[in-house]
Amino acid sequence: RAAELTLGKWFAETGRRSEIFLATKFGGWDPEGEVGRPVSTPSYVKRALNRSLKRLGTDYIDLYYQHRVDPNVPIEAVLEALREPVEKGVVKWTGLSECSIDTLRRAKSVKGVGERVVAAQMEFSPFSLHSEKDGFAKAAKELGVALVAYSPLGRGMISGRYSQRISTAH
Repeated sequence: RAAELTLGKWFAETGRRSEIFLATKFGGWDPEGEVGRPVSTPSYVKRALNRSLKRLGTDYIDLYYQHRVDPNVPIEAVLEALREPVEKGVVKWTGLSECSIDTLRRAKSVKGVGERVVAAQMEFSPFSLHSEKDGFAKAAKELGVALVAYSPLGRGMISGRYSQRISTAH
């Protein structure tokens, strides 16, 4: 990902990595595999983490998101794949993007790793209030998980730069 390479270059040039709370993602799709399909097999999670660390030129990531829930891999298996990096401090905190309430609850219940699930990234804007209406925001709050909004300007509708990307939520 170009953003990771750009940040890695900036960290190397400035030496300011420790001043930044760094979040990045995995699992939206495998650039070496089938495009357009979420992937979070344990082997892919480990490969993606190593790739991100290398691109970023760092030995830890503050918040590591599963970019999209992989319908073929139970969330428990995804978190188990992150157990060792979490225990070693390579991944400080974890998050999920566009997950269901059930998936979030199951993730939080994985002993020793679920406690590190602290963020859920969901589309949230004046035009997309489903996280509030379907009870997700309330459940996240009860579980101690921050709701991180993406596309808060309604995919550009408010700014005049509308994106027609269709959400794959839930």
